[in-house]
Amino acid sequence: MNRTLGLSLFFGLLVGGIVTTHALTTDRLPDGLTCQSDRLAAYGWTDKRQSMAELAAIRAWQKEAAERDPEAGHWHLARKRSMSCRAFENSAHFQCVVSAKPCKMTGG
Repeated sequence: MNRTLGLSLFFGLLVGGIVTTHALTTDRLPDGLTCQSDRLAAYGWTDKRQSMAELAAIRAWQKEAAERDPEAGHWHLARKRSMSCRAFENSAHFQCVVSAKPCKMTGG
């Protein structure tokens, strides 16, 4: 009896831990927001200011996302966003690449 109770408790905690971990790591979408399954990446032009290179990459991403789906070209709605910038040694310019899943509002 004591062993059965111990095993039941162990497996209950194991399953509970798995369910909790899944709930905490799953990207929950607000009501009415749907996202594409594929990520989209885009490079921006180079600039001496990193902030301008970042904006250029986001703008390029928005343009490509809107070409796929005009309602999904909004960076602020995108999920799993990432940005990486690098400096070119010879020119002191920056270039950035952004990546995200395009999302759109689907009503109500």
